[in-house]
Amino acid sequence: LKIEEIAPKIELSVSVGTNYFIEIAKIRALRYLYAKIIGEYKTENPQPLFIHAQTSSFYNSTLTANTNMLRATTEAMSAAIGGADAITIHAYDEVFRESDEFSERIARN
Repeated sequence: LKIEEIAPKIELSVSVGTNYFIEIAKIRALRYLYAKIIGEYKTENPQPLFIHAQTSSFYNSTLTANTNMLRATTEAMSAAIGGADAITIHAYDEVFRESDEFSERIARN
């Protein structure tokens, strides 16, 4: 297969943690490394990389659920500033119960 056929189908999905500047740098570094790799193939029209970021549930707490909203906000903001093409924000209470309509609405907003 030629690189022109493969490159448009490449999508990376990354989890975004709570370390603000590291997560911004991580997404930007992914774009930089992808551009370097594609550049080695000497293609005429390099396709940009599609990056999907999702908030991490690793740092969420069951004892202080409201702080999970702040964590998700920080994670989503760092993904947006880093240049993610799509961002999935998980509900703040999904680690300890089934998410309800309110928590899903907060995640969407």
